[in-house]
Amino acid sequence: MIMYKVIGIKRSKNNICILCEKNNSVKRNSHLIPKFFAKSIFSSNADSRASGLKHGKLYANIVQDSPKEDYIFCNECELFFSFIERQSSFYFNNFHEREIILEEKNEIHRLGSICKPIENVPNNLLNVFFYSIVFRVGSSRLELFKNLNISEELLRKTKDALLLFYATSESALLSKVDSVKLPAELDFAIFTCLELPDESYGLITGVSLSNVHLIHANRFVIHVNKIGYKSNNNLFCKSSKICFNICTSFFWEKYFVKTVLGLNQFIGK
Repeated sequence: MIMYKVIGIKRSKNNICILCEKNNSVKRNSHLIPKFFAKSIFSSNADSRASGLKHGKLYANIVQDSPKEDYIFCNECELFFSFIERQSSFYFNNFHEREIILEEKNEIHRLGSICKPIENVPNNLLNVFFYSIVFRVGSSRLELFKNLNISEELLRKTKDALLLFYATSESALLSKVDSVKLPAELDFAIFTCLELPDESYGLITGVSLSNVHLIHANRFVIHVNKIGYKSNNNLFCKSSKICFNICTSFFWEKYFVKTVLGLNQFIGK
């Protein structure tokens, strides 16, 4: 059985791919968080660098990219993840400007947050997309994610669910997301902030709390309940469609930013 997460011990190309568990994990520079999620963190100037925070101290000269790790996947599984990302990226490009209408913005300011179903998405596509992030980040051995401790049981269930949609072409992936039933292995919700006070509130990191895991992907947070825990609040949308919980900056800071202060993270320009 593969031990997914052993912080600080690097994998090698002689290891087995953690998704298919068949081929050698020869691929280098696998993105753990899709690069398009991180764009607003980085400068538009190609010669500049983002900043980072480690053990509470600011340091600079980070490559302008989202976190990557070597020798996690084989070439075939890396290609599978690229299919998922390419088909999903449209729904996140300019999401806050394109998807949130004025009436919804007013409602968010009045209530603190709203739950918005995402329309016109192929069945299961975004669920599979978020499953893929949880699996990649949860399996990471980078220091950046050392405070995220997703159980081996949940990682394996997430992996098995992903393999149901395994495809060698984008057309095959789209066919599967429309026809294959996704097992409800992850009890998760997606959060995003209507308007960040500034871009330093967008960060990339992960943390496990008493009952939940939080994966910060810049302007989005994946909120995953631990196995056996059921939230009693109304943050988890009851719609059959995937929903985004869109909240105010006050809500975002209180529930998400303050939980990761002092942790290793990528932060804004």
